[in-house]
Parts: sequence; structure tokens; C-alpha cells
Amino acid sequence: LGCSSWAALGTMVGSCAPSALRLIRAAGVALLAARHVAVSAEPAGTITATSTHGREWGVPVQVSYMDPVNCTLRFNEDVANFSADDFMTTTGTRILGFESLNASVYTFQIASDVNGNMSVWVPPQTVRNVTGNFNSAVTAFISVTFFAYPPSASLRLDGFAGPRTDQAWNLAYIVFNSTTVVNGVDAFSSSLVSLSPFLLIENFLKVSDTLFKFNFRITKVDIQAVNDSANSSNDTNASNASSASTVVADCVLPNATLPNENYTKFLCSRCSRSQLCTAHAKYPPNDVGFEYLEFPFEVELQAMSMLGFEATSLPLFYDTLWAEVSMEAPEYAQAPFFVTVSWSEAMGDVLAVQPVFGAGGPPVDEETLRRNVTILSPSSFKVLVAPTSTGVLTISINGTRATEDLAGNSNDFRRNSRARTGSQVVVVYSAGPPLQGDVSFDYQRPHSAYEYGSATGALASSTPPSLNVSWSGFITATSYDFWIAWGKDLATPITANLTDRFVFFPDFVAKLGLDYTAYVRPYNV
Repeated sequence: LGCSSWAALGTMVGSCAPSALRLIRAAGVALLAARHVAVSAEPAGTITATSTHGREWGVPVQVSYMDPVNCTLRFNEDVANFSADDFMTTTGTRILGFESLNASVYTFQIASDVNGNMSVWVPPQTVRNVTGNFNSAVTAFISVTFFAYPPSASLRLDGFAGPRTDQAWNLAYIVFNSTTVVNGVDAFSSSLVSLSPFLLIENFLKVSDTLFKFNFRITKVDIQAVNDSANSSNDTNASNASSASTVVADCVLPNATLPNENYTKFLCSRCSRSQLCTAHAKYPPNDVGFEYLEFPFEVELQAMSMLGFEATSLPLFYDTLWAEVSMEAPEYAQAPFFVTVSWSEAMGDVLAVQPVFGAGGPPVDEETLRRNVTILSPSSFKVLVAPTSTGVLTISINGTRATEDLAGNSNDFRRNSRARTGSQVVVVYSAGPPLQGDVSFDYQRPHSAYEYGSATGALASSTPPSLNVSWSGFITATSYDFWIAWGKDLATPITANLTDRFVFFPDFVAKLGLDYTAYVRPYNV
């Protein structure tokens, strides 16, 4: 531009020096730039996220552990009527404490109900400046990795389906459901894990921020059993186990009080399942006399305060004892009913065997049975049984080599006869009234004097005649009414709600020439 062009703007008149021209040009550029922003700019925002943790207040964050994140939103110019409702967020993200500091600066906090990326942004055509221009693209976007709850831990053993082992040397895995790294620093290490009672942890290794592994060896000790008939003991106080210096093991009830902390209660094959073995030892006894047992340990994890993780104990069992099965069903039923199968511990496949039905009972709807199997837990399930007619069902279940617990102990009784287990229930099923039955009589009348069959000239017997009425059948009946009628309108009183299958009359004189009829009326539930 020449001097005359700038003079037209009213900046200078007449000739101008080069230095003055440079000033005039600079002023003109600034004026044009200001006019451009005011007329055509659109609002754009930037969010900064900082920590709310006390020791790191105000430090920029990309990861937050359970603490809300402080956010400051700054627009490049004043905007009109902006509010928290103008944001879009990822699922579970919450905006807290939204405040406006002025027309271009806003503060708030973000938190989440779930673990994952927590994102906030302003979508297009949402925020406008004072001249009415809207943002044409997403603006004010921020994403922070958020952990909404402390991690939890579980224990796994290599080669086994759960925290149970029948081996002395083992490889264990500690699995967390979320990270154990806090701002790039490992919060978990070998110093935070131990076994109780003490077992040496070897070869500890971090596999990832959620997975750690180590080896350990089960320690065994020599102990002495009280006697070979330990099942006879029903003491609720285990102090009897230490009444003599050589007595270090016994069978007690589960609620038994141990003499001191050096005693341990555990399942073993020497005692019935309603009892526990107790030993003056903190480790499993050697195999002599205790080949089959279930001995408890614990993997203890110390707290990680930065993650909100509290001290935790994870159960661990040295387990060489097989599981036992039981079954529950109603005694009587008038409609399809559930049979519940329960094992004494978690199984590798809880459905490995299922109930079978005796051949003498009514048929069962196989389709209903197949379609209505519900797993209740790793150790139990239920099936719906729908008999097709009235009758008595005998239902059985038996363990086999296919029924293994999480340590691999099976009920293969061909290899170990002691591992046999089974259960049986009987259900009276009533699809209608009880089935027809049979009634029988036994009338005893002593011979009179000179009657055929008595001694000649014998006196009449003083023993009164008696009547015994009994019945059988009446399948599904649970109670009975009984009475005897004779003549035109004579009868004994009705005896109601009998559960026995007979009635005895010690003094029943039947009259000659009369017919007597016994009535049995069966009921079911």
C-alpha cells in the first residue's frame, strides 16, 4: 500500500517516511485481525484435569484412583448460557460441583461408577459465543483413566481348578481384577504376601500389573493319633486331646474349642464328616494314618493404601480327601418338584453325575428333567422332576471317577473303596387320590365247650374273641379313616387320621348271621 492509501484511512495525510509507513501497516494489520475475530470466530474450549488427592493437590493427572478429578474449562472467548447439561460423557461418568467463574472459565469435578476411561466433551452446535456463533466441532474433550473401586484378589493354583492342591510343590497365581500400579509405581510386591502357617515363598515374579506368581512347598509333620476308633469321640472341647503327652490328634465336633493356637482343626478320613480332626500341629500330618485330609492354609495380602486395597486373606487347602454327596427332596408331592444335589465342597464339574430313578416308581418326564437343571453353586444344583402318574419314586445319586473336587480327588471306589459316596430319597407323588389297596381280616374266637375242635367236656374259654383288620397298597396314602358297619344302621365310631396300616379290636364279639363290612378311606397330602 502507498501513503495515499493509508491516508484514506485517516491515519496520515501527505507524504510519509518509511518508519511511519511501517507503523501504519502494523496498526492496520492489528485492526483487521481484531475485526476478523469479532465477526467470524467460533468458541473453543480446553479442559485441564488435576488431582484432588491431598498429597498431590493440583498435579495434572491422567489416571485417578477413586478420587474425583478437578477440572477447569477455559474457552477462547466469552460464551452464553453454558451449563453442565451441555456436556456429553461416557457411561458412568458423573459431573460434580459445576461452577462458573466468569463467562469463559468454568470449574467442576468428574468421577465414575465403573473402572475404565472417563471422558467428557462438548458436542458440535452446543456452545455459542456472544455474537451467536456455535462451535462446529467437538471441543473441550478430556479423558482420564479412572478406577472406581479398589482391586480385589483371587488365588489360583497351576494345574487345579481352584485354591486346592494335592501336591507338595505348587505354583500359585495371585490375580487382581484391576491394576496394582499407581502413577507408574508398583504398589504390590513380594513383601506384601505371606502364607499362614508359614511356608517359604520362592521365585516370586510380576507377570503383569494384575498377575503375580510364586512357588511354595507344603510342609508336613509327624503326629500321633489318639486311637484307630477316633470316630467314637463326640467331645465339644478339644482339650481332651492334650490330656496326655502322647495324645496329639482326636476327632471333635466342628464347634469344639481348641486348647490353644497351636492346635488345628481339619477334615480327615479318620473322622466322620460330621466331625473334624484336631491336631497339636500347625501343618498337615504325615501320611501314616492320615492319607486323606483337607488341611487349611491362608495366603495373606497386606494393604495397599494408595489403591484402597485392605489386608486380605485368601483360603488355600492341601486336599487329598474326596467329596461326599447328599440330596434333598420333599417327602410328599402333588406337582412337579425340585431335587437338590449338594456336594461337601466345590466340584470340577458339579453336573458330572445326576439323579437316577428306581424302576419300580412312576415314569418321569425326561424332557422336563433335561430342560430344568439349575446350577446353584460350584457344589450344588437342582433338577425339576415331573412324574407322569401317581406312585412312589426312589431317587438315587452316586459318586464315580467322574466326580472330582477342585484338587482332583475323585469318588473312584474301584481304586479306593473308602471314596464311595451316594444318597437316596423317597418321594410319594400324588397325581390324584391314592391308588386302590387290599384289606384283610383276622378274627380269633376261642372254641366254646363241646364245640368241635375243643376238648370234650371243656369249660368255655374266658378269652374274648378279637379282630385284627389290616390293609396294604393305597399307594401315596399318608393317613386313613376306619370304621366297621353291620346290620341296617350299626357301625363303630370312625377312627380318623390313622397312620398305622391296621386296627386291632381285643374284644369283638361277632353275631351269628350278620355281615360285617370294614371301611378304609385313604388320604394323601
